[in-house]
Amino acid sequence: MTNLTIRILKKPELNLVKNLQQIVTANLENQELLAPSPDDLITSSINYPNSIAGIFCEGRLIAYSLFYIPGKSPDNLGHDIGIPENELDRVVHFEESCVHPDYRGKKLLSVLMSFLTQIAIKQHNIKHICATVSPYNYPSLKAVFQSSGMLARKLVTKYGGRKRYIFHRNLELFPVPENKKVKVLSKDLDLQQKLFNQGYVAYNVVKGDKNSNEKIFHILFDKFQWVTSQV
Repeated sequence: MTNLTIRILKKPELNLVKNLQQIVTANLENQELLAPSPDDLITSSINYPNSIAGIFCEGRLIAYSLFYIPGKSPDNLGHDIGIPENELDRVVHFEESCVHPDYRGKKLLSVLMSFLTQIAIKQHNIKHICATVSPYNYPSLKAVFQSSGMLARKLVTKYGGRKRYIFHRNLELFPVPENKKVKVLSKDLDLQQKLFNQGYVAYNVVKGDKNSNEKIFHILFDKFQWVTSQV
């Protein structure tokens, strides 16, 4: 690929975002993988300064990602994972991310998440970054685990019965593994739920080899201690 550009999207580009969302949704083999963001969320994000970014290839929007700050609203993911009430205003959600089917496998989602994470850290008084990802969506899991610093803290049912990991990163604490590693087949959600209930956290996703089917992969778990940056 040549002539790639990453930048913040503006109001006049709202239709580009909606069109790409429709293309991605129409090409999904499994509709479980994506719960499309409603129009009002996309509109509010594109109106909120520096909260939605896109990648263009020769002038064509091929990927985008967005975040928003939920405040103390009921949909704040902090409620699900026990973030204190007085810190809910410092939570930012990474919401929908879409990559055009012709450009998958190019690590564009990782680039977008890294780009927006830096903006969120620099421009907003946030402490917590959260996101939800389908346990069946290998490309998104790989991008989130490897580019955002987030760990999967919980497995829940949201968005009309869809299973989702809740990812979280505390910007003021650093995770230190206890080396109690467990490797679980991605489709074994019952065992994963037991591990989450026992205090384990998911920290990565792996396939057997480069030729493995993306539908067959493993989730890596461990227990962690969280320490301050001064330690």
